[in-house]
Amino acid sequence: MIKSVIWSPPAPGWIKVNTNGAVMGSPGVGGCGGIFRNYRASVKSCFAIPLGQVFAFKTELLAASLAINFAWKYGWYRIWLESDSSFVVQLLSS
Repeated sequence: MIKSVIWSPPAPGWIKVNTNGAVMGSPGVGGCGGIFRNYRASVKSCFAIPLGQVFAFKTELLAASLAINFAWKYGWYRIWLESDSSFVVQLLSS
């Protein structure tokens, strides 16, 4: 199902991170990344990592995991993570 979503900034004091993973083939060459923004929608940081031969789920999971680790490293303890992977969302929600 395709669902159109409009990005909205987080509340003051929060950092929103949008993550994504991509792969060509199954498995195939992939990578992941994320972008951190504050309540003014200003970019605070971002990352992009090449991953070599991987499956799509691993790219999405690594993107979320790396985003959480980067946020912790920068002292951003109130993060709102957005991912287009329903499996990652379910895994992190349980």
